[in-house]
Amino acid sequence: MIWQQLINTPEYFVSIYGEVLSLKNKSPRVLLQSDDGKGYMVVNIDGGTKFVHRLVASAFLGLDISNSSMVVMHKDDNPKNNKLYNLAIGSQKDNIADAKNKGRNFIPKGKISSKDVFDIRSRLLSGEKGIDLASEYGVSVSLISAIKNNKRRIV
Repeated sequence: MIWQQLINTPEYFVSIYGEVLSLKNKSPRVLLQSDDGKGYMVVNIDGGTKFVHRLVASAFLGLDISNSSMVVMHKDDNPKNNKLYNLAIGSQKDNIADAKNKGRNFIPKGKISSKDVFDIRSRLLSGEKGIDLASEYGVSVSLISAIKNNKRRIV
């Protein structure tokens, strides 16, 4: 297995398979990963939560972890697959283009019409769930909530 030392944390290493190794204690141990609630795997390093895909990209692809304008894209769209062969670095624009090219249902957030706002309100009143409408329209659940609570006006 190929391991690379993490920058600024000499006691931690990451593998090309997305495993994170700690040499902090007397015996090496692979850190337990957990789901962040959005499907991305995270580990705890020195009291902070770190995204595994960003650690792998930092170690092997040269990602500057402090540069939040660059994203790590999962080629197979599976955020749990943090193997090196599955990761690529790009901008958010690249990530959106990748989603469109793969045919994922994509409507930019905030790009809904007045008719959509009216339809969403009507459908909420008829009992449809906000989370389902958010997915259908490609917007956040908080935007659906704002529409429901009349904080988003029809123009």
